Amino acid sequence: MATAALRRVSKVLWAGLVAAGLAGCAGQPAQAPLPAVLTAPGTEISRLTAPEAPQALAWSPDASLLAAAGSSGTQVMIWNTASGRMQWKANRAAVTGAAATDIAFTRDGLSVATPFVGVATDAPEVALTLLSVLNGKVMRTVMGKEPRGAVNQAHAFALDGDVAAVVLGGTRIGLFETQRWRLLRTIGPGVDKAGRELTYSAIALDRRRDRLAVAAGPMVQIWSLTDGQLVTEYPAYASGAVSGLAFSPADGSLLTGGTLPDGGSPADYRWNPLPDKASPPKPQAVAARLLVRRWAADSKSLMQTYAMGAGAPQDIAVSPDGQRVAVTAGKTDRTEKGFVMVWDLASGALTGGVVHDDPAPAALAFSPDSSRLAYSVGKEVVLLDLTRLPPPPPPEPAPVEVPAAPQPISP
Repeated sequence: MATAALRRVSKVLWAGLVAAGLAGCAGQPAQAPLPAVLTAPGTEISRLTAPEAPQALAWSPDASLLAAAGSSGTQVMIWNTASGRMQWKANRAAVTGAAATDIAFTRDGLSVATPFVGVATDAPEVALTLLSVLNGKVMRTVMGKEPRGAVNQAHAFALDGDVAAVVLGGTRIGLFETQRWRLLRTIGPGVDKAGRELTYSAIALDRRRDRLAVAAGPMVQIWSLTDGQLVTEYPAYASGAVSGLAFSPADGSLLTGGTLPDGGSPADYRWNPLPDKASPPKPQAVAARLLVRRWAADSKSLMQTYAMGAGAPQDIAVSPDGQRVAVTAGKTDRTEKGFVMVWDLASGALTGGVVHDDPAPAALAFSPDSSRLAYSVGKEVVLLDLTRLPPPPPPEPAPVEVPAAPQPISP
């Protein structure tokens, strides 16, 4: 019973940690009040087992399949989401030094595309590999011209409809049409104020609005897909690096994941539960870590802040209907917890959260109809049905009072 009580205390304190992060966003758009206790954003409907921890997830267009790129950078796997059975796993490292770090289904759902990191030679460097969803065999390799000896950091990759955008050489973006996979144009390289080339680490694509977003350190750049011109750029954070980008399909706003530096605001608390003691843990004030921001398209205007407490941002996703934003964050020296959080995109209200001890969550992806959320935790992939909230936990039994032993009667 003491263990159950500590778990309840942990949930309440963790919600307080979240609230502390939100309350400290002085000058930012107001946030909705948080619930006293965190509840999962949906009902768990399945757990899929992977041969290694996934670092990227993607749903097929009809949501019948779920694909993952493994943490080793060489494994790709696909499951049937109805049965939970793995259909195949394949080693997609077609070249020495290749590393699959992201994954996406093509528009027709017949193949999955994976980028890789490698060193260019005299020949054009492979930027993407297309694998058949039936058996994992290589259907096509997509080339992007690279200078000799350049490091191909094609791990930053986005696919939207009939256009794919891939970071080439770390400093330029290759735009490919997805019918014949021809290179349409190259965007960049971007440069900083000192004239030095920027190294892009994250990318997002909005084909309908003719926009491409890339991140280099704390900076975000918005480019036009049509003419390859820089539209705007701005610092999303004071320092550090943007860890993830995602466009909202609803209004074209841009979501960025990043961190605040030490000594910044908002303040949060180190999570340090003491399972061997009956008293609740005492929070220790440190600088906040995770901060998700929503920016108006092209205008540099900050629309919303979804602040969290301690944790290293891992992945960020916006639901296809534009109603939710989800993020995973892993453990750091500041927190012994990892978590998945889901907010209402427009209001900023927290709709649910899942806290994990070890290992921490990493990759996540919404289903095409926005009704399900998949996220990885260790070698498992958890599927949540967002249309059904989990049942409330059963009430704790009332404590049983043991009557005191009768005192002996003195003679």
